[in-house]
Amino acid sequence: MPVQHPKSRPTPEAAKAKTAALMRWFEEHGRRHLPWRNERDPYRVLVSEIMLQQTQVERVIPFYNNWLRLFPSIKALARADEHQVLSAWKGLGYYRRARSLHQIAQTVVRELGGKLPQTRDGLLALKGIGDYTAGAVLAFAHNLPEPAVDTNVRRVISRLFGGMPVIPAKAGTQKQDVAACVSAMMRHAQPRELQSALMDFGSAVCTARTPACGTCPLNQLCHAYKSGGVGVINAVKKPKAKRVPRPMLALGVLREGKAVYLRRTGGLLSVKLEKSGGRDDVARQALKRLALEKHGVEIAVRPAATVIELDGKAVSLHRCSLLYGKVGDFQPASAARLKQLEPSEQSALAALGYL
Repeated sequence: MPVQHPKSRPTPEAAKAKTAALMRWFEEHGRRHLPWRNERDPYRVLVSEIMLQQTQVERVIPFYNNWLRLFPSIKALARADEHQVLSAWKGLGYYRRARSLHQIAQTVVRELGGKLPQTRDGLLALKGIGDYTAGAVLAFAHNLPEPAVDTNVRRVISRLFGGMPVIPAKAGTQKQDVAACVSAMMRHAQPRELQSALMDFGSAVCTARTPACGTCPLNQLCHAYKSGGVGVINAVKKPKAKRVPRPMLALGVLREGKAVYLRRTGGLLSVKLEKSGGRDDVARQALKRLALEKHGVEIAVRPAATVIELDGKAVSLHRCSLLYGKVGDFQPASAARLKQLEPSEQSALAALGYL
């Protein structure tokens, strides 16, 4: 049977029991060595949370330490120019995060006296801070009972509490239900400690694909384990993927925000793949190499969104974004300019939903 998501708030007794068991595990196994784990400066917490987006924890550590050496305060970051910021970020990937962090710092210094807001609404008003990040800053920096619900936390809470008896409460979305469970647990532990425990537990024990249910110290309190839901979910077979022809060409579409960028000479990034056998990793590296060697920019290339047939050839389509370097050889294209492209390139843009 599939794991049911929490339908409402948990009973106080259940929240207390699960919290106590989780905190006992965290006391022994928590990742207290992480440099941001004992940090109370909201700016430094914000830096860690933005760096941790889409990046593994151990990889972030040296970048985090170096960043704070260069920009020890939000005012220092606001004073820096973009080149310094992107240079400090180089190697971490997804450079939009660095630009966003820089813009947040400038806004806070210019409009808020150099101090990050201490409310969720205040943080959410800053472009680049989402609901999870706002909750994390409030919980970790200020020890406020503000849940930060990410994929790990949602998975742990859904397994622990799914389908349990509830007390009256208004029905909400899954995210709101999960947040309600976290809030209930925060009544029985320090918010920053509980939030850290949920994250560490989801990373080490209650993992997505192979949770250690047999040795989990919370298994007798876990709804999913007791109902057999976790094992059933992990055993579900994925449907067989449709066979697609191996591409002979790869097209890369560089997009920033809602603007599609074309080469000044016209058209999209294009590489031949005859020698690669159409492998996706080879296609992505070839597009990256083309952008760097010919146009002087470092780009991120996502796995092929789809493979279509153009002029009798199988072509893989890849969404790309700028990582580092000035665009230079690229220009944002108007809707009218996009409609002047070759029919094959218009078909590629349409397949990606960009036309």
